[in-house]
Amino acid sequence: MQGSGFMKGYKRPDLPKKTLKELKQLETRDESLPLYDLEELSKHKGGDSKPWVCLKGVIYDVSANEVYD
Repeated sequence: MQGSGFMKGYKRPDLPKKTLKELKQLETRDESLPLYDLEELSKHKGGDSKPWVCLKGVIYDVSANEVYD
């Protein structure tokens, strides 16, 4: 399926479909990284603290982007 608009020309890669069992499996967590709960994450909304965005379990410091101030 071809994308449209800003995705024009995008073609979905031909990857084998995953079974439900495969989709339910969790990736192993990198124990060297800190673990934050939602309460800690909610403290980083900008203002006096650096804004963070969490996407698929990875936290990004987005303070360099003016959109998040």
